Amino acid sequence: MLSVTAARDKRAVSLVEMLIAMFLLLAGFLIVFRLFQVSLQYNNLAQKRLTASRLAAKTMEEIRAWARDPDNYDKNWDSTYPGTPYKDLDEASYTITVRQKNHEVLSPCTSLEQRWVASTKERRLQRSFRRVTVIVAWSDQPSDKISITSLVGDPPRELASDPISVNFASDALAAGASKTFTAALQDKDNNEIPDVCFEWYVVPARLGSLLGGNGIIDHDLPGTKRTGRSVVFRNAYPHPGEWISIAGNVRMRVVSRYRQAHQTKLTKAWENLDV
Repeated sequence: MLSVTAARDKRAVSLVEMLIAMFLLLAGFLIVFRLFQVSLQYNNLAQKRLTASRLAAKTMEEIRAWARDPDNYDKNWDSTYPGTPYKDLDEASYTITVRQKNHEVLSPCTSLEQRWVASTKERRLQRSFRRVTVIVAWSDQPSDKISITSLVGDPPRELASDPISVNFASDALAAGASKTFTAALQDKDNNEIPDVCFEWYVVPARLGSLLGGNGIIDHDLPGTKRTGRSVVFRNAYPHPGEWISIAGNVRMRVVSRYRQAHQTKLTKAWENLDV
């Protein structure tokens, strides 16, 4: 039989083991409870981010639909989207902020046009895009928000029946003299469509007994842009060792390309003089 001391020691050891087991069990419950709390927090955060993402995407689509109206795109950005935060009607706990500004790009792309930047002759589209950022927040904490950014493009325009307008003086042109042509592409309301590029061609015109003249489009003048919205014709033509004047009637043909369609205009004729 065990002595009284041995029996007492055995009971003491059993009590210690029970306390350790209870401590480990309690610690396990606390860890599981904390993990459950963290899981709920992350699930709640994920739900908030999902809702915010949905609201941001919905707002961006509303902006795109609004911008399809040319009047809105041309005139009403700053009045409709001034950057002031507002509450969503369906999700009142979320605040939406729309920031927008004009966004310039090079045409047809930055890599191809980069070589012209130093000479300031690059084809720069200045009004064809707006950079729009939609920010959705669900608290005042800086981390409790998401944002999406997209470029919203200029909407398609219905062209006028005679869409290309050309401004120039049709007076006779002396030898070596120049005249400036300015072209614009117009919509059905006679508003100029922005950022359209033009190509120009010299067309000798045989009118009556007078032969067709000729000349050059002077691309080397300072400040001349490659968009073709403004060009200079010079009554001169390269000849071995010199420049000469080719007298006669001349026209200009201007071609634009808008939304994959070509438009062409032939100007009125003028007379090149050889003196």
